Amino acid sequence: MSIIFHADDFGLNPKQAGRILSLSKVCGNSGRLTSVSIFPNSPSFKECTQLAKPFIEEGKLLATVHLNIVEGPSCAPRSEVPLLVDDRGMFKLSFIDLLKRSYLPNNEELLVQIALEFICQIERFLEQFPTLKTNLRLDSHQHFHTIPLVYRALELALQTISCKPDHIRVPLECNVYLRDQPELRKKIQPINVIKTELLAALWSQCSKRPISTNQPTNFFSGILFSGHMEDLSDQALSSLHQHALRYGKDVEVLYHPFGLSEDEKAFDEHKTDFITFHRSPYRLNEANALRRPGIPV
Repeated sequence: MSIIFHADDFGLNPKQAGRILSLSKVCGNSGRLTSVSIFPNSPSFKECTQLAKPFIEEGKLLATVHLNIVEGPSCAPRSEVPLLVDDRGMFKLSFIDLLKRSYLPNNEELLVQIALEFICQIERFLEQFPTLKTNLRLDSHQHFHTIPLVYRALELALQTISCKPDHIRVPLECNVYLRDQPELRKKIQPINVIKTELLAALWSQCSKRPISTNQPTNFFSGILFSGHMEDLSDQALSSLHQHALRYGKDVEVLYHPFGLSEDEKAFDEHKTDFITFHRSPYRLNEANALRRPGIPV
């Protein structure tokens, strides 16, 4: 069992994709990175995947579909997902919008449109990586697949394409390191505590009808220190690794390294909150955290 050093948001553009791959020893560079989540709806999806494809096909780099219905263009035709996109074909709903609508009556049409978009995104990914259909890995931008309505749509999409995935991220924070390093609690941002508790509450509903996967669910870490993953010490990583060994699982540790430079365009220039997120200076700090040599065991 091992630590999976994972980067979300791969594929904002080819330059950003290349910067992320520079953090991976398995890709011939230097750094801890061993896994990426790829935006299937990226306008430069093919160019970005070509950079990673040799390492993914050789089994050196894990690749996950980073499902996305909150930022950028849809993969499904705009006319078929009008509840999800605006008149430009850009996603218009936020995490909170999706959460609110999850509990409204008569939301079956939204469910069907989300499922259709997921099918298009997964199929676009599999066009580039057809051999991964039998061990497909899935997560989502902002972890919105924990929203019950979206989770049901994912279940419907997987049934439609007859795919049993290897892995679906369960973003329940594994914080065993706090037993050995209680001082780390002082470095945790309050907003990240709120996110952790919200995702746990949402997942408790989704887990009542679990989607079957081929492999055991990984342990997960990366929300409590999101934006400040450099604060997660090697001692803390070692605690996660030992915990994973004890239970015969892997542990996925999530980073958001490298976003957009000031001269690089976002998926949607109207979504200023995402632009701020993608250009955050914290992303460079998280990239530097992945550059630290060695893997603690």
